[in-house]
Amino acid sequence: MTYKVLDNNQIRTGSAKEILAQILQENTTIEDMIGMTPEQYAHALIKNAGYFLPKVAIDSLNELMFETKFDKALKFLCTMPTSGAVILTGENTRN
Repeated sequence: MTYKVLDNNQIRTGSAKEILAQILQENTTIEDMIGMTPEQYAHALIKNAGYFLPKVAIDSLNELMFETKFDKALKFLCTMPTSGAVILTGENTRN
């Protein structure tokens, strides 16, 4: 899946894993994120979603099918009101 995401007043384009990696690379001031891999970041976003989203939203998101954990993590991130990130487009690139 290829996404176009508005984040921090810029457009990010790529796979969910690539976008999460870009966000990690640029967020060097958030101590918990320093040194994280995209895999760790995806896991943390999904695991900690309950702090940022109501249970009904998490339950609804968990009913959706995602190609990868990175797609799921990006969707969770872009659903969190405090993140400021918004998925503008998502395009399935699998043949």
